[in-house]
Amino acid sequence: MKKIFSALVALFLAGVLAAGFAPVGQAQGIQTPEPTPVVDPANLDTVSFATLDPADIVLNGPFDSARVQFAIPSTWLLQDGASLNLVISGSFTSTAQLQSEAQGSGASLEISMNGEVIDTLFINWTDPQTVALQIPAAVLTSPRVDGRHVLDFSLDASIDCRFPHETSIVIMANSAVYLPHVNVAPKTNLNLLPAPIYQRYAFQEEPALLVVPPQPTADEIKAAMIIAAGFGRMSSGELVLPVFPYNSLTDEQKSNSHLVFVGKPSSLQVLGQVNFPVGLTQQGLSSPGSQPDDGYIQMAVSPWNSARVVLYAGGNTDIGVVKAAQAISSGKVQPGASPNLTVISQVDPTVTQISSVLEDSTFTSLGYPTQTISGYGSGSNDYTFFIQPGQTVGDGAYANLIYNHSALLDYNTSSLVVSLNGQQIGSGRFTEETAVTTNTLKVDIPSELVRIGENRLTLDVQLMPVNYCSGAAGNTLWVSVSNLSSIHLSLIPAAVNLSNQLVSLTQYDVPFLSSPTLDSVGLILDPSNPVGWSIAAALVSELGRQSSGIVLNPEVAFSDSVSDDFLKDNDLIIIGRPSKIPLVASMADVMPAPFEANNDLALERNMAVTYRLPSGSSLGYIEMFNSPFNDSRVVLTVLGSTEEGLMWSGNALTISQLRRNLSGNYAVIHQDQILTTDTRIGSGPNLSATAVPGALPTIPSISEPPASEIQGQPNWIFPAIVTVSVLTLALVIGLMVFSKARNKVKK
Repeated sequence: MKKIFSALVALFLAGVLAAGFAPVGQAQGIQTPEPTPVVDPANLDTVSFATLDPADIVLNGPFDSARVQFAIPSTWLLQDGASLNLVISGSFTSTAQLQSEAQGSGASLEISMNGEVIDTLFINWTDPQTVALQIPAAVLTSPRVDGRHVLDFSLDASIDCRFPHETSIVIMANSAVYLPHVNVAPKTNLNLLPAPIYQRYAFQEEPALLVVPPQPTADEIKAAMIIAAGFGRMSSGELVLPVFPYNSLTDEQKSNSHLVFVGKPSSLQVLGQVNFPVGLTQQGLSSPGSQPDDGYIQMAVSPWNSARVVLYAGGNTDIGVVKAAQAISSGKVQPGASPNLTVISQVDPTVTQISSVLEDSTFTSLGYPTQTISGYGSGSNDYTFFIQPGQTVGDGAYANLIYNHSALLDYNTSSLVVSLNGQQIGSGRFTEETAVTTNTLKVDIPSELVRIGENRLTLDVQLMPVNYCSGAAGNTLWVSVSNLSSIHLSLIPAAVNLSNQLVSLTQYDVPFLSSPTLDSVGLILDPSNPVGWSIAAALVSELGRQSSGIVLNPEVAFSDSVSDDFLKDNDLIIIGRPSKIPLVASMADVMPAPFEANNDLALERNMAVTYRLPSGSSLGYIEMFNSPFNDSRVVLTVLGSTEEGLMWSGNALTISQLRRNLSGNYAVIHQDQILTTDTRIGSGPNLSATAVPGALPTIPSISEPPASEIQGQPNWIFPAIVTVSVLTLALVIGLMVFSKARNKVKK
């Protein structure tokens, strides 16, 4: 009887749990963003608008305008026969009065490229239609300093002014520009670095890899890190170079990528296939007057793909390899007799400062003539200036803009906004007074927004007419920016003064920027783990972006041979599997979550509860703490219990969407899930067990949504389950009463 009772109670509880804790649909994890559109692989001549700007272009009447800008890859030589293939739809709403007084409705759309009108379309259809327009060969030359091409679209729906009528035209994102071209060999002039390896505005991304010998020395990996930091700075952080030993490269990677080889020729004999000015042989490199410790920088067209280049930074000794890398990190490589070769005799990485100067540049000296923005809606002009390594901007920097504008603007809705590197820094108002004179707008330049290398000052204008329905309004809206406008930069020697106070993982990079040259950054890497090398390259790329030294010089040591001086003199970044880096276990007393020797799973001794994790669990660990070797230094560990876990740690620090989730001094990462705590302010929950699915028992929530809100569950299920459960309980009670009565009868 007890067994029957237990079974029925279990059935009852199952019914209640089914009613109260029914599934509410699949769990919502981190949403994976849609991949960035790329050039259609079936037709490399066709570039979708979705590649250039993923959104549809919407133009609203009576008048409106829009602009699309793009640059072509440096290896494209455009041919005759270019065209625009526009997919256009329209929306027209009107009253009965219009239908009786006018025949239909519609609007004109003027299309221009690089300032030249290609065609004007009359649009009176609603469903999407494809219109093909030929682009004259003369229009395919960009007039801009940055080489970008500009497509302008101007809507004229003046019918909206004459009648109660509304017009909306959509140029859909699946529109395309057809650019027949032939591929030409990229330029290999060292003066042009970071091009062609990095091309800022090109819509077609070209992958690039750092390639080291199969068994590199610590100095060869150091040289690779220096180059990664240098390209991070030259590209404003947009190019990250993963590191590969040559013997792990696939044929596809060799063919598709720009390759930056780093190392001594004796261990990179494959470079004998590259047509360098100075050949690489088993005996080494040699040029007239060269010395054994000289560094060599060479660039040539790749023998594996004539649209890619091979850049070589090396020398006959490790000293020469590091010299070549340091020269590249300066961002300004001076070729010798050949534009694709230079030999480096000496580099002094301690030179971090230059004389303080005041620099004033007019737009003319920067290469920009007087430029006019005209027409309805928005428009913009970009002005680029450079800050050399070793310099930074002090107080008192500003832009002095000289401009005139039309008197037919609506001063309440028209505007001028000034931005620096994507951040708004000032604005100006249009008034009746400014319409009749030449105006000067002084905008302060915040020093913290100025980057080493290229900086972009942008003028965005919104031009709206007093009367949209004035017949001449579209031709009389304009703003003209004079070439006499100027930028004043109070340049001073770069210096960084940072507190040694330990910061959280939110600002993990701050302590490592205490030197402009990064020479106080000490990377400790596993010599057998290329995954760790790539993570290190990504980290120093970001540090390089923020660094102001003339030459960059992060230090590298392999985990099996770290000197006491290296530990004492540097802020340390340790990357790899804990069991492969003996130093990690030796720091157990100071780590937020320590590791035992030969163990890859952290001991969360400071947590409220500690759990034993399943063997083979993949986890990433990031920890930050005061250095036990020098109390004025810090240590950042980027670790993984497996190679997979190590990659998760690297992603958490280098992918911006994930990095914003870091905080405290200890983080555990499982895939895209990041759990953090700060052990300096008390014990916290056990992060590792929480992160690993199945490591802890699942405790159902006591607050569930009403049954009517449960997705995919019919409304009758909950009442039915409850009814069955109540009847079951009644049956249980009845059986108990019956059994008891029967026993009395027997007695």
